Amino acid sequence: EEEEEEEEEEEDDGENDQDETPINKSLISDQNKNNSSKTQTDDQSPNLTNSQKADDHKDRGNSYMSGKEYENAVYHYTEAISICPNGPNSHVYYSNRAAAFCYLGRYQDAADDCMQG
Repeated sequence: EEEEEEEEEEEDDGENDQDETPINKSLISDQNKNNSSKTQTDDQSPNLTNSQKADDHKDRGNSYMSGKEYENAVYHYTEAISICPNGPNSHVYYSNRAAAFCYLGRYQDAADDCMQG
């Protein structure tokens, strides 16, 4: 009897894996749709304020930092600074960009950003 129960459990495990596959594909598809919507250009988001657009770039930069893609992070923090150089969060954009510069070994650029904002 024990052997029969183990065989049934193994069969159930295999069936569950097959059932999860379409769900996982659906989740991946949804994630890709969400990611592609985040990469729209500022021109495609005319209802956002400059501060919101800048924060969107900051968020993208943060994502690139998490992925250790520091050049891309610098780009998005620079975009945030360009859009809203004196806004309520500009100090965050400069400090985040300084951190990215440090990871790239661009210490003078990092020091310069630390003096901004």
